[in-house]
Amino acid sequence: MHGPDGCLEIEVIFYFTTVLYAMLYKFCTYPIHPWVSCSNDSVTGFERTVIRQGAIGLGWREGLNYIIQCLPTKSIAFEWLSRCNDTDIDDRCDAVFGDIAPALINTVSQYSNYTYSVPYECTSLAVMTTSVPETNIWGIFKPFTWQLWIFLLTLPLALGGILNCLDYFIHCTYKDLRNGTCEPTTLSGLVFDHASMLLSQGGNYDILNQYRRIRQNRFLIMVRMATKFLFLTFAFACFVISSSYTAELTNILIQRKPRLKYTSIEDILLGDGKVIIPDERQQYFRYRWNLDPETRIFENTDSYKDAVEMLLDGSFDGLVGNRVTLQWLQNMNGDTCKVSLIPSSDINYYGPVIAWSTCMPKDVIKDVNRRIVEMEMDGEIERIAETSLREF
Repeated sequence: MHGPDGCLEIEVIFYFTTVLYAMLYKFCTYPIHPWVSCSNDSVTGFERTVIRQGAIGLGWREGLNYIIQCLPTKSIAFEWLSRCNDTDIDDRCDAVFGDIAPALINTVSQYSNYTYSVPYECTSLAVMTTSVPETNIWGIFKPFTWQLWIFLLTLPLALGGILNCLDYFIHCTYKDLRNGTCEPTTLSGLVFDHASMLLSQGGNYDILNQYRRIRQNRFLIMVRMATKFLFLTFAFACFVISSSYTAELTNILIQRKPRLKYTSIEDILLGDGKVIIPDERQQYFRYRWNLDPETRIFENTDSYKDAVEMLLDGSFDGLVGNRVTLQWLQNMNGDTCKVSLIPSSDINYYGPVIAWSTCMPKDVIKDVNRRIVEMEMDGEIERIAETSLREF
């Protein structure tokens, strides 16, 4: 188009195109289960839903005000985040999300030049180690505690001793017709005989039935009733013990609790175990634990899987990482029970954040932070977590 009017029209069109283009923000992420899942150009997961709900609250529309692109790794996403001056939106990122947290000491962090949003949700670092399913044949005795063993051993003897005293009392009262003595036999022998009878044929117990005059003595009738009551008590106790044992053993067999190589975080960090930690948490372990373990940059889910394989082949004894991701990996290996999280091994609690480029307008960052706080205050983030992270 020629002439002053034509030039003016071109400039106007270019101006409005530039304004609309500048309003289109690009959010980048990478596959890190279960936080973010990328497949067939679609992005799902907890953090994807948080971004979407936050954008809706700001009046943004996907494709018009913002777009989301899934990149292969975390490093590539941050590399694109540094290209904020690039006018081509296909080669830059305005924000990055997906298991991102500012390093505790930003001066040594490779991500220290970026601005971070308000944290949302809460997670922690946890420790994973190898485990072996409980296959010991003696595991069938696991439901028996030492108190139960003592009870099982003393109950027949105690009841047998009581019956022995009753039998001794009868012999002394009516005199033994065979030898005329109040000592029918040795104490240990009678206790054993009476205990055995309780275990086998207590219903046919005839200690008192052999004396004809027992029916003429009310006191001895009460003694006979007490003897029967002792047998019923013993039978009921046996029933309760056997039922409890069966239920507890079934529970143990169903749960298949693994036997961990290390049972606490102190055992593996302060012992002789070799541990992999996230690269951005290196300073934390140096100051908190006085350790300098080997570090890894967990780029995506595959890098976590590679670390788990190193655990399984014995290259390392422990893996420190995001609890939710490690729990997801444990569930993926649930049938084999080869890896497991160490109970109560959570350290360094933190919340995932959005990383903003240095070119992002401060007003936009402020609006997003305000929206995240609103979502947390009204419980919306919790509802998203219940849907996306329920089993973790």
